[in-house]
Amino acid sequence: MKVAEIAVARHNLETLSYRVPEQLQIKSGDVVVVPLRNAQIPGIVLSINNKTPKYKLKDILHFTGHTVCNNYINFLTKAARYYCTSLGTAIKAALPLCAKDMMGNNELTSFSNETAQESFTLSHQQMQILENILNKLDKDCAKPILLHGVTGSGKTLIYVKLAQKILQQGKQVLILVPEIALTTQMLTLCTSIFLNQLLTWHSNTSAKNKRNILQKLISGKACIVIGARSALFLPYSNLGLIVVDEEHDQSYKQNNLFLYNARDMAVLRGKICNTSVILGSATPALETYFNCIQKKYHYVHIASRFRAQLPKITLIDTSMTKLGLCTHLIEIMRKELNNNNQVMLFLNRRGYASVVVCAQCRTEQECKFCSNWLTWYKQTNQLKCKYCNYTITLPIKCLSCNSTDNQAIIGYGQGVEKVKETIDDLFPHNPSVIMSMDTMNNIEETKTTLEKIQNGEYHIVIGTQVISKGYNFPNLSMVVVIDADLAMKGGDVRALERTFQMLHQVSGRAGRLQKQGQAYIQTRFPHSEVMQLIQKNDFKGFINHEIQQRKMAGMPPFSRIAKILLSAKNENKVSQISQRFALLAHKMPQVKILGPVEAEITKIKNIFRQKILLIADKNFDLQQYIKSWLQNCNIPPSIKIKIDIDPYDFD
Repeated sequence: MKVAEIAVARHNLETLSYRVPEQLQIKSGDVVVVPLRNAQIPGIVLSINNKTPKYKLKDILHFTGHTVCNNYINFLTKAARYYCTSLGTAIKAALPLCAKDMMGNNELTSFSNETAQESFTLSHQQMQILENILNKLDKDCAKPILLHGVTGSGKTLIYVKLAQKILQQGKQVLILVPEIALTTQMLTLCTSIFLNQLLTWHSNTSAKNKRNILQKLISGKACIVIGARSALFLPYSNLGLIVVDEEHDQSYKQNNLFLYNARDMAVLRGKICNTSVILGSATPALETYFNCIQKKYHYVHIASRFRAQLPKITLIDTSMTKLGLCTHLIEIMRKELNNNNQVMLFLNRRGYASVVVCAQCRTEQECKFCSNWLTWYKQTNQLKCKYCNYTITLPIKCLSCNSTDNQAIIGYGQGVEKVKETIDDLFPHNPSVIMSMDTMNNIEETKTTLEKIQNGEYHIVIGTQVISKGYNFPNLSMVVVIDADLAMKGGDVRALERTFQMLHQVSGRAGRLQKQGQAYIQTRFPHSEVMQLIQKNDFKGFINHEIQQRKMAGMPPFSRIAKILLSAKNENKVSQISQRFALLAHKMPQVKILGPVEAEITKIKNIFRQKILLIADKNFDLQQYIKSWLQNCNIPPSIKIKIDIDPYDFD
């Protein structure tokens, strides 16, 4: 009897054995459909053997007509092992369609290799950078390249030129972006150049389009894919180049089920598949820059802007004042607006107020499902939880004193809606718009908003961190950071790094296309080392200082970190099991175990959470250690365990 070992696309499952029907001709790498309980699930054939099973096996149902290469299977296997998850979880990311959609028409849609005429030319500096990259790729295409270019240096144009050369070789190109809805400017440029060779992949792509894209990728047809992090796991059979734009962005880290970092997995896939990888950023991640110092990555630097200067940064001391816009900044804004320039205000806090208090009893209004305060969204007249999306429409009854006097609600911790209210009062004749994840979560709406900003219909842009995502607003001459200290709160090992990256990226929105930009940063710590380095635009000074701090503290990249999160509906039970679980860990000098302790947000969606942090030596096999630890434990089914390797979120 022929028996196939199949990795099925189901979370927490490893390989399963199925009988190969006599009439079915399949081989290793074939994508098939198999029965699993009462469902039909796609999977990948790993091996086929002649043997007599000890128990009755179910039959493979169908061959989908798709076949993936061994390198691809090797990539998925290594990715699953690195992140301490099952191969089935990785396969589910790789085969995002249900069995019915996988069995659609396998006939390729008409697919032309025609491209439009080039609509841009590179500057002399950009041409030198392009030639430098191509020379490095010719010598060692498997070694990743960090393209460190200041904001406005034209990194996107270099990506496009590289993509054109790879497509001319008949190969496939992947450009990863942090958030597809926030990259409409890149999509517009690439659409005009690559026409129907351009494919986009994201969570809102229809099943039909996903099936067509999968067929093209497996067939090896030359094409360019622009997508969010999940696009990395698609079955490219002829991949010549991977570009990770804004490689420092935390959006590349998946936060549920398969907890991978797309940037790191792009490097792994490039190594396994002998594919060139370009990591681009104006503020590279410390780990990426450190790999350049260690000669693991090539380093290419663009030190100046394309036809423009970097903005002048001024620090405003707010240690003795209330949070808000300083009076003299309001006058500078008025001057810029009178000169027909645009102004951007940055505050990384959504809604109107982050905390809402009842005026009668002074009780904070909390989410009924999470240990978290509700955010006030005044524009929609709602209170909302950012963790579970629990929403209350005003008027409400106070959860403590039952008061319904909502006219006396007090909000603390101003958000972007409050800033807009203030700005509209100060500048009634200058239209303003909010850019946040609440207003920019749809591609078409985002595109419309960006067009209105570029056309000058909005004079003032007010935004959260989404405005740092590489936008180019030619008439934007002034940026104001209202509270630069928000990102430094929380005690996270990457807090200073994130603060530097955020402020540098936001400041970089000002002063494009020959207009001298000005950035004003309000902070209570203007004399701190990080703020002084931000003012000087001194990335290398900051990163070298941060590397030394990490080395002294024994933090990454000089060590490895994993987070284990245990959760359950019963608070006492998860606390007790977490304590027992920690005691069963094998004590070794190469690994330090911290915890268990309650997570900072103890309860989310009525689930209570305990966390354990592991800090291990750099070369210690942390994954094998965790695997052995789990094998020695008998965790009840009511307790869920989530393992996060190289976590960004320490809660």
